[in-house]
Amino acid sequence: FIHGPAARGVVTATREIELMVIGKDITYSRIMELMKPAERSLGRPFDLLIYSVADFNHRLATGNGFLLRAMEQEKIPVLGSEKAIQLPEKPGRKRKSRR
Repeated sequence: FIHGPAARGVVTATREIELMVIGKDITYSRIMELMKPAERSLGRPFDLLIYSVADFNHRLATGNGFLLRAMEQEKIPVLGSEKAIQLPEKPGRKRKSRR
């Protein structure tokens, strides 16, 4: 998903687009290869953050402030779904039982 200023509609011609990629068996070099046509088309680079699903969920569960804020703020989905991510419970909120 796109996050940061671009997701909030704050776009300038020189600002990078912040993209967070969460998935299985992904590498920085492969994502960069896939992003080159989009960077050329948009005329600006992407600032990439890449996590495995397990690492991302672990960082959320241990209270990584940056990721917690990123998940609460505006996002533009590019591919996939937030359902694959295990967001931590907010204090005072109970999860629905899955029976």
